[in-house]
Amino acid sequence: MTKERQSNKAAIDQLKADYTDQLRAQQDKVSTQFTDIVRQAIAAVAKEKSLGVVFDSTVAIWTANDITDDVLKRLNK
Repeated sequence: MTKERQSNKAAIDQLKADYTDQLRAQQDKVSTQFTDIVRQAIAAVAKEKSLGVVFDSTVAIWTANDITDDVLKRLNK
């Protein structure tokens, strides 16, 4: 009975590992797709406003050219 129990536990552990790997891969895929969409929106707004460089708030804590609202409007279309 102990061997069967250990075998079942090993099978469950393997299933858990497989599903965890699949979930992680799906999360990575969705994250990459989301990042690409956001970058495209930022690039489009920057081009419309003739901006050569766009920084996020971790680099530039204040700027006169905040395009956040314009990017959000584009993303929400």
